Amino acid sequence: MQRESSAWAAESASLRSGLRHPLFLMVLCCAALMLAQSAHAERRCYSPATAYRHPHRKLCVKAHVYREIQLHDGTRILDVCSPRSSADRCHFAFVSLDTNRSRVGSLQPFVGKEVEVNGKVLPIHGRAEILLSSAKQLRIAAPERRGKEVATRVRRGKFHPNPELLKGFNATQNKMPIAGPAFHGG
Repeated sequence: MQRESSAWAAESASLRSGLRHPLFLMVLCCAALMLAQSAHAERRCYSPATAYRHPHRKLCVKAHVYREIQLHDGTRILDVCSPRSSADRCHFAFVSLDTNRSRVGSLQPFVGKEVEVNGKVLPIHGRAEILLSSAKQLRIAAPERRGKEVATRVRRGKFHPNPELLKGFNATQNKMPIAGPAFHGG
C-alpha cells in the first residue's frame, strides 16, 4: 500500500514538473493560438454573393438592407439587393416567418443599414436565404474605420496648437501669437 502511494506521489510530481517544461508550454501556446485563429475564421462574414455559393453551411453574412418586404401571410423579407439591380441578379435574402415574429422583433431598425446575420444558408428555387428565428442572429454591423482619415481628423474641443509655432509669444505683446514665415513683414 505504501509502495502504491509513493509511486503515485512520484508520478504526480513528474507530471507537475512536466507542466513547467518549456516544450510543453510551447505546445500549449501553439494550441491556444490555433484555437483562437479558428475562432476568428468562424467570425468572418461573407457577402451575399459569396454566401450563396455555400448552401447548408452556417455562416455570418454581411449586407446592406435596402428595404423590408411584408407578405400577406405575415412573412417578412429583408431585401439586400439594390433597387438598381435586376431581379435575376438578386440571389439572397433574410427571411422571418410569421411564427417567429415575437422572437425576432421589428426589422424596421435594420433598413438602410449594414447588418450581420448568422444562420444556415438555405437554397430555395435557385436563390438562397437565411431564416431569422431569433433576434440574436441579427445585428447592425460596426462601421469600418479608415485609418488615416480618422487619425488626422481634429475633434471639436481637442485642438492643441503646435508648441514650436508659439515660441516667444507673450500675452501682453501686440503681435500675432504665431511665429510663422507667412506672418513676417517684408
